[in-house]
Amino acid sequence: SKSTVTWPRKVVALGVSGSYAVASVGMGQIDVFGVRDQRPCQTITVGGSALAVCSSADGRGFVASEAALTCLDPVPFELQVRKLLAQSRVNDALDLLSASFGPGDPQRDAQFSRLHAMAGWGQLSELQFGQAFNHFLYS
Repeated sequence: SKSTVTWPRKVVALGVSGSYAVASVGMGQIDVFGVRDQRPCQTITVGGSALAVCSSADGRGFVASEAALTCLDPVPFELQVRKLLAQSRVNDALDLLSASFGPGDPQRDAQFSRLHAMAGWGQLSELQFGQAFNHFLYS
C-alpha cells in the first residue's frame, strides 16, 4: 500500500491519464505525477488557467484551459527505454519495464531480454566488458 501523493502546490483541477495524475495548479501550470512511483514527472505551461483535465481510451490526456485545449501524448515505452539506456540508467529502465509489464504479462520476458541486449551493447560501446557480458547473459 502506498501513501497519497502530496502536491507541493494547491490543486485547482485533477485528472488521471494512463499511469499519470495530471493536476492544474493555477497560473497556467500543469503538474504531472507518476501514479506508480508517486514522483513528479513534468511541469507543463498552458495558455491561461486550466479548467479541466481528462483522458481518452488511448492514453492521451487533455487539458482544457481558458485559451486552448492541450493534448498530452504519452512517450512510448520503447523511446523511454532507449533514452534511459543512452544515459546509462539501466536500473531506471528495469524499473520502467517492471512498472509497465507485470509478472503475468506475456510480453515481459521478451521485453526484459531486449532491454538487457540493448544495455549490453551500450556497455560494450563504453568498453565496460564485464557489465556488457552480464547484460548479454540475461538477453
